Amino acid sequence: GGHLSWRSALTFPDRFAAILPMSGGYRRFVDDDALYNAYNVRGYATWGEEEPYGINVDNRILRDAMEAHGFPWRFKELPGNHPLDLAELARVAEWSTEVRRDVYPRAVVALRSTLSFASDQEDPRWDTRHAWEPERPIHLESMHWVDLFPVVDGEGKPVAQRVLARNLGGNRFSVTAQEAKKVRLYLHPSMVDLAKPITVLVNEEPAFEGEVRPRIETLLEHVRRTGDRGAVYHAAIEVEVSTS
Repeated sequence: GGHLSWRSALTFPDRFAAILPMSGGYRRFVDDDALYNAYNVRGYATWGEEEPYGINVDNRILRDAMEAHGFPWRFKELPGNHPLDLAELARVAEWSTEVRRDVYPRAVVALRSTLSFASDQEDPRWDTRHAWEPERPIHLESMHWVDLFPVVDGEGKPVAQRVLARNLGGNRFSVTAQEAKKVRLYLHPSMVDLAKPITVLVNEEPAFEGEVRPRIETLLEHVRRTGDRGAVYHAAIEVEVSTS
């Protein structure tokens, strides 16, 4: 359960108000540079000082990396092993009741790749493989109000893409993209004034300037594709990425 909670934070963070992993997680998420998406959701991770499979060591590594980069997470190492202290679990539960999903955050980090949390790699500590099945219903290319598009190398293998999209206010957006070729930004009236022109910078260069009309087709298509009825968007902008 703790491991799957971490994988949910790395793969589908925009679906949750918070992730509460207990005694899960791999240092591999740091080693493989796979932590980016967990920036998009709040979290409260707990583990014991004495854990099997090196889980305590792995969680300290995850904590240090995420605290160094300002992730909106809390971390608590507790005495002993399973089961963890019930008083701390009560504090986790109380904290979680105050958290709401932020559907329209000011900044979105999007990593899409075939890194270990979503690939056919085997961990020697477990007797199974963890493989991503592309036909599953939740699409990997969406992250909050940002969509990425598949990019492959000369051998047809997926290329890791990293994107930081920020709503700067005043109908201005900036996109910092690495290895991406195209990015779609979804818009909601709480994010922009759709009656006024919108500006998008991509890697510090102007990529879009103009008005964007709301379209019912955009709203319906997004809900149909993602299955997320809580994420409503009135319009969208697609911008090309010519630099990295």
